[in-house]
Amino acid sequence: MEIEEDFSIETADGSYAKEGNTYFITAAGEYTLSGKLVGQVKVNAPDQKVTLQLVGASISCSTAAPVFLEDADKVEISAKKDTYNEILDLREAKSEDDETQGGGAVTAKCDLSFKGNGSLSVLGSYKNGIHGTKDLSFQNLTLKVKASDHAIKGKDSVTVESGNIIAIAANGDGIKTESTDISSKGNQRGIVSIAGGTVDIYAAQDGIDASYNAEISGDAVVTIATDSYSEYTGELPAVAESKGYLSISGTTSLYSSYRFAVYYYNEDGSFCWEDACFYGYTQAGGFNRGNYTFYYEVNKPSAYSYMKVYQFPASSQNATESFTACSSGCTVNNSLNLYSLKSSESTLSGDWSTFAYGGAHSAKGIKADNEVCLLGGTVSIRAKDDAVHANAGTQLENGAYGAGNVIVSGGTHALVSGDDGIHADSAVTIDGGSVAVLQSYEGVEGNTLQINGGALSIVASDDGLNACAGEKTPLIQVTGGYLDISVPTGDTDGIDSNGSYLQTGGFVLSRCASSFSGGSGALDAEGNCTIAGGTFVNVGSIGKTPSSSSQNWVIFGSSSSSGGFGGGFGGRPGGMGGSSSTLALAAGAYTVDGTSISFTLEGSYTGLWISSDQFKSGVSYTLSGGTVAKTWTQSNGQTSVQ
Repeated sequence: MEIEEDFSIETADGSYAKEGNTYFITAAGEYTLSGKLVGQVKVNAPDQKVTLQLVGASISCSTAAPVFLEDADKVEISAKKDTYNEILDLREAKSEDDETQGGGAVTAKCDLSFKGNGSLSVLGSYKNGIHGTKDLSFQNLTLKVKASDHAIKGKDSVTVESGNIIAIAANGDGIKTESTDISSKGNQRGIVSIAGGTVDIYAAQDGIDASYNAEISGDAVVTIATDSYSEYTGELPAVAESKGYLSISGTTSLYSSYRFAVYYYNEDGSFCWEDACFYGYTQAGGFNRGNYTFYYEVNKPSAYSYMKVYQFPASSQNATESFTACSSGCTVNNSLNLYSLKSSESTLSGDWSTFAYGGAHSAKGIKADNEVCLLGGTVSIRAKDDAVHANAGTQLENGAYGAGNVIVSGGTHALVSGDDGIHADSAVTIDGGSVAVLQSYEGVEGNTLQINGGALSIVASDDGLNACAGEKTPLIQVTGGYLDISVPTGDTDGIDSNGSYLQTGGFVLSRCASSFSGGSGALDAEGNCTIAGGTFVNVGSIGKTPSSSSQNWVIFGSSSSSGGFGGGFGGRPGGMGGSSSTLALAAGAYTVDGTSISFTLEGSYTGLWISSDQFKSGVSYTLSGGTVAKTWTQSNGQTSVQ
């Protein structure tokens, strides 16, 4: 249906007025809009429900938000079947923080839902495409939103039930929420939920930025491209230029799983706390975490003369008596806005400078300040930063601190990342579904990793699985599922736990380095390596082998100890000590006769050991594949096969 020239509003039960090119809707009812309007539709109907039926409508404005829902209980915008509609904000890109004329092409200060079986195109040249200060929901319609900043911003929540949505954010986030408090009805705010439909997101910064949870479920199909992976990315502005904001920076060792807060104070005893929010990072020298610098933003209130920077564990509260590290007091510099941190044990120190850069922004696929939950659906992400990321330690309006967890229980997900495929400041739990990390620096990283089911494949340039320092003792635990990991030669590990590795079920195939490398291993752990169930196949470089209390296992080829390697540098406990294996494996399919163990290699490797609960003492087995045919009788515990 083509858009007619003459604009009209028709209603049988509502009331509206016209002043110049502005239509004022002032009562509950259903309104049918059609034709072209160069002007504004404004809704001011307190505590009322208003429905706007778009039937071939074009609304454009160059002085204010074309559709401004100033006051109502709820507004529904419906694009009728077989009609094309458009809402065009033609103002110049926003340069000042003035919301009086609306921050988006569609600006809503009430709950807003989009429905219908027609098509709607929204252009937000000024700032945001769709900007709601309460709840936003989408159902059925075909929607394209293109904005100079955020494409879809719902302060309290964004819910997609069905439909086809394309969200393009030239300089901001694709879908974003801000609130983290509890509504009067007891509902948690800040959730981005996509339970159905098809959602394509192209964003200069984060694809989805949820202030609380990001949840994908049902039959939703979500495709996300960020930063340079997005063909629509614009030139990002410099960050934190305003004197009202202070930025602090620190290297990887400071970032870890801690959070920062600034204590502002005066000589008269007055003070306030301001939490620092992680903003982004820069890196030098390629994929080397030692060269990462992390940036935070924090409010810089004008009423205080002095400040101290505190480092806290992720879940602790602000306090001057209990902290990980803090700086000495210094005068707030109102001419400069960057405080670069250095650490020496429990002491922080810093230098002032100017912060204005365009490259250290957050460009994650899906990011949440509490939890990311992949419960179903199909997700494809190409992200310059982490593909999936959950922050811990952010103080929420509901009184809690962000949990920092990633949970995968269903769906099919393909991840391409310039950093981590999945990163959780706290716990990663995989109970089901299929996850393929096709490209990453580290495949899956968290303080603890719990693999209970599903299928997980990882290609990483550093570690495949990494359990890093945090609130808990690092642990990788596998109770079920199928894991297929591949990392190259170098200072890399297929699986790297800064604590322990425990496996009681599942199948793990870990490939690391085509030949023995003293700085890498298919399995490495600072603590114990216990495999008490399931199957583990170590292909290539050996960093750690099962502890003596583990189930039966076999190592192939001539092996030798690597001095004090001990399953890891410095004589770490567990296993037979650092080992190498001379068994050469060509590309191809391999099986172990008498078991269900099989695996495929796409390249050649030297080195192999297998631990499995299928190996019974006194029983003979044969490994075959390529030019290899090795038969052995399994001993209790370790068996060496030449």
